[in-house]
Amino acid sequence: MGATLGIVSLGNIGQGVAKRCAAFGMEIIAFTRTRGKYRPESFAVEETATFEELLPRADYLLLSLPLTEESRGLIGAKEFALMKDSAFLINIARGAHVDIDALAEAIAGGKLAGAGLDVTVPEPLPEGHPILSLPNVVISPHSASHTAGVQRRSTQLLCDNIRRAVEGERVTSLVNPEVYG
Repeated sequence: MGATLGIVSLGNIGQGVAKRCAAFGMEIIAFTRTRGKYRPESFAVEETATFEELLPRADYLLLSLPLTEESRGLIGAKEFALMKDSAFLINIARGAHVDIDALAEAIAGGKLAGAGLDVTVPEPLPEGHPILSLPNVVISPHSASHTAGVQRRSTQLLCDNIRRAVEGERVTSLVNPEVYG
């Protein structure tokens, strides 16, 4: 309660996390390429103009964006330097968004309070990687979405998108809608 969650990307996952965290009294700020599109009814989301503007304000930084050439290497030493020393990075998107060595240095050096990682590059991390010995880092085995409910919803989404494509409709969940329209 009272902490600020910074979300990078307000797709379905980012929106779901925002809704849950707002219910716990967190301030929600976001950086997204679809500015103004997400308008929740029961809470506020402030959208920042730039990614760099988001970083110093977030107590928790959640990466929930797709991997594109633009987002590869999104966060490294420069970005960690802009964040609060008390901030936590949570990456549930793709490992390639984060420079894992810079993250380990930032945490070990007290520049970041910790991290929760469902993804890394490489995956799995090699034995002896410095981040593995840090007590304020939690690494899950990139299986956060492996539940019966998620698998069922994924299958339903796939079937719906196949139907939409066959019928000439726009499919949902496009990573690059500007390319595939």
